[in-house]
Amino acid sequence: MAPERALKVAFIGTHGVGKTTLCYGLAARLKARDVALEIVHEVARRCPLPINEATTVAAQAWILHTQIGEELVAAPALTLDAALIHMHRGDARGNGMYLNVDPYMDDLVAMAAPKKHATEGKIVEWLHLLKDGAEELSYKLQFRR
Repeated sequence: MAPERALKVAFIGTHGVGKTTLCYGLAARLKARDVALEIVHEVARRCPLPINEATTVAAQAWILHTQIGEELVAAPALTLDAALIHMHRGDARGNGMYLNVDPYMDDLVAMAAPKKHATEGKIVEWLHLLKDGAEELSYKLQFRR
């Protein structure tokens, strides 16, 4: 019997959207089912440059490159299988949005994955997406629930 191939998933989203909570919750459920897994911890909190609302392109480049380095050390032979983009709000049509500015390179990381899935902290009617504070939708993705 051939060994199962490892799966690599990126959790993508703006600051404060709940990526870490989602990641650890999923890891706990998988471990409860005896699935072996490893988590490569995010590096943003170690960034020597301003992050979150005060971020700069240089800070985001530092985070992106440092994170890639951490992942190469943890699993050098694995390519990205899927990107999980976690946003604040979404609707049943596949529209999703963040409630804050998202100047990050999330779209570049997502483009590296052959499969993209979106999750939201809250599902709302389409018109409520605009009422929640965004001037435009951040992403238009087709995803599976």
